[in-house]
Amino acid sequence: MSNYMSADQDMEQLIPGIDQECFWHWNLTDDRVSMSRHYCEHARHISGNDAFDMASIRTIIHPADQQKFFDGFSALCRDEKDAASIEYRMVTKSGSIRWIEFRREAMEHAEDGSVSGIVGSVFDITERIKAKEALSRLNRSLLMISKCSQAILHASNETELLNDICRIVVEIGQYRMAWVGYARNDDDKSVAPVAQVGFEEGYLETLGLSWADIDRGRGPTGTAIRTGKESSMRNMQTDPGLIPWRSQAMARGYSSCQSLPLKNEGGVLGALTIYSSIPDAFDAAETNLLGSLADNLAYGISMLQGRKAREKAEEAMRQSEARYRSLFQNRHIVMLIIDPEDGSIVDANPAAVAFYGWELDELFSMKICQINLTPTGEPNAEMEPAHAKQCNTSLCIHRLSDGSLRDVEVISDPITIQGKRLLYSIVNDVTDRKMEEEKKVHLESHLRNSQRLETIGTLAGGIAHDFNNILMPILGYAEMGVIGDPAEDALNEYFTEIMRAAERAKNLISQILTFSRAQEVTRSVISIQAVVEDALRVLAPSIPATVRIEQHIDQSCSNILADPSQIQQVIVNLCNNALDSMVGSGGGLITISLSEVVADSRLKMIFPKMEAEQPYVQLTISDNGCGMDEETMARIFEPFFTTKQVSKGTGLGLSMVHGIVIGHRGEITVESTPGKGTSFNVYLPVVDEEIDSLLLETTLSPINCSVLFVDDEPDSLKMMTLMMNKLGFRIRALSSPLKALELFRQDPSQFDLVITDLTMPEMKGVDFAEALHQISPRLPIILMTGYGKDIEYIKPMQQYGISRILKKPVKMGRLSSTINELLVGD
Repeated sequence: MSNYMSADQDMEQLIPGIDQECFWHWNLTDDRVSMSRHYCEHARHISGNDAFDMASIRTIIHPADQQKFFDGFSALCRDEKDAASIEYRMVTKSGSIRWIEFRREAMEHAEDGSVSGIVGSVFDITERIKAKEALSRLNRSLLMISKCSQAILHASNETELLNDICRIVVEIGQYRMAWVGYARNDDDKSVAPVAQVGFEEGYLETLGLSWADIDRGRGPTGTAIRTGKESSMRNMQTDPGLIPWRSQAMARGYSSCQSLPLKNEGGVLGALTIYSSIPDAFDAAETNLLGSLADNLAYGISMLQGRKAREKAEEAMRQSEARYRSLFQNRHIVMLIIDPEDGSIVDANPAAVAFYGWELDELFSMKICQINLTPTGEPNAEMEPAHAKQCNTSLCIHRLSDGSLRDVEVISDPITIQGKRLLYSIVNDVTDRKMEEEKKVHLESHLRNSQRLETIGTLAGGIAHDFNNILMPILGYAEMGVIGDPAEDALNEYFTEIMRAAERAKNLISQILTFSRAQEVTRSVISIQAVVEDALRVLAPSIPATVRIEQHIDQSCSNILADPSQIQQVIVNLCNNALDSMVGSGGGLITISLSEVVADSRLKMIFPKMEAEQPYVQLTISDNGCGMDEETMARIFEPFFTTKQVSKGTGLGLSMVHGIVIGHRGEITVESTPGKGTSFNVYLPVVDEEIDSLLLETTLSPINCSVLFVDDEPDSLKMMTLMMNKLGFRIRALSSPLKALELFRQDPSQFDLVITDLTMPEMKGVDFAEALHQISPRLPIILMTGYGKDIEYIKPMQQYGISRILKKPVKMGRLSSTINELLVGD
């Protein structure tokens, strides 16, 4: 045979019967290959010539099969018995893949006997390979379906079933990954993965899937759940629907996927999604089988969920029956079972036996109307819920076996026992609660009255504060006029009268501040017995002969911390009020009692602010005068309220009493009956201390010093400048605390003492004093205020560097002695 055969030589001459449309001749001497034109038309990278070298052949063989091809061809050349053909994939000009079978038909030998060429036939076996693969897939799928059916049949746990199905799909079905997701009915319509098997590596965590009609809900899983139909991606590398997840899918080797809805009677539960490592892995037959698998799985899920629900319901029923029996036998809650047809008592628990006092067999022989003493007709109304299948709550009066009556709240609900509709009633004894509610109503009324008085007091205190600022220059100028040049003695009388009028105004303001509880008082440990005796001595001249006073004074009462003049004022005002109630009656009796009591639960209920178990002195002043009605009693502590004629009273007496008592951390009550009299009870906390000794003030002579005075009131600035000059002090008066602070910082040593107002728009007096104290800790500072209540929040004074507090309007002597006391002491 020749060494070379051209492409146009007749293959029939070489190999009789060969199909010249499918031949392949390789001349090993010059590495030239001749192919049939039919083969060349399908092969890529071939120009159309029918002869080319082996390097060109390499370009048409799939890269994955090249090693296999050349190894097999070498075996053919060696004329090995088992090497008769080679199967490989060819890449066509269009880029498609075709399966080719190369058969060795004949060998050419050179003169030395070596192989010089080889001739073979070529066949396209693509369809045969596909059929073989399809059969293999079908067998795998059938086995997979069978295994899944067995898993569903024997399943007892939903989670285990889902994981078993995914495992079977991956291991037997030879897929890359499988997972099951349940549809959630939340706002995002999210899909929750509940089982997965295969190469996943966090893929599901990156999905953020939804079954809503949005970008992340238009993938196979979301679409399958939303539409209830199978959804797939044939090629995940090119399908535009995979854009949100493509990079993650490619990194895990996914090439195609299919999602199958899991449907039950209620709709779509979720989806089974399967991933393959090859494109277009799911043909029609595979899809049908997987659809059957999804339907079977959905049935299995529903079966397990139904079984679990039944078991849960049965267990709940058992627990409910046990709870009912346990609850009904409760020894603390009264329960009755009543037949609504005739009202007979069908059952009663031990608590009902203990509450009503009848034995159980006695209750069984009774009807509810024998216990319920609510007016006729209402017990029958209590039975209506059993017929209307509604819960009902009613307040009733029930009779006990000893004849006593109790207020009860009955909660009734229909219940069916052994097919008969009965009434299940819970009986709550609310007798004590009703009493507490009545006390609460009384307490709320007392609280509203206190709040009203506090509001009026705040208003009165504010007015008094402004009025004190006005009085200060009036009293100051008048006082300076009185102690002026003796040659002007004729004017002294006028200034004295101005001072007297100012003092009366000052005292009136003091009363208003007392009512508003804004007045600072001087308190000391005192004997209230002695105060009562002093007050009665003051009252004695004004008590008519027809009025008799009885005293019941417990001399063992403990001391109290109080202002004796204010406590005396309380006693005098209450006694005067008693005397006024007897006008026109021809006489009467006033009883004054004093004892020591402890704040028990009864008093705490009336006065919540009282300290528990704290001893109090109880001062009671009673009369048998005309008394008051409830409307009058509700307003007696209001300022300016009076039942007397306009010329007979101011209406401040009892309001001052109330203010003084509350200001001493005490309480006051009033009881009165029209035509029978009135009784006031005053409670003041006792102290375990001895009576204070009296401290005497000494007025010192003025000394030479420099004073910084700060007040935003122009009249006060002018008056204080003149007063301080008359007293011999050097004064620098400023209306701005900020400017005064800056002046002080420049040279703290230029001032020996600072006097400041409390309330100023730029800066509060306490803040100004604190700033000064930080600069010069030893600097004496006097704080002046026209509103005593302001003092409460600046205690302790040392915290702000404040040495003394003076109330406006301050008298010249008081101011001088205070300054001298501080400077001499310093």
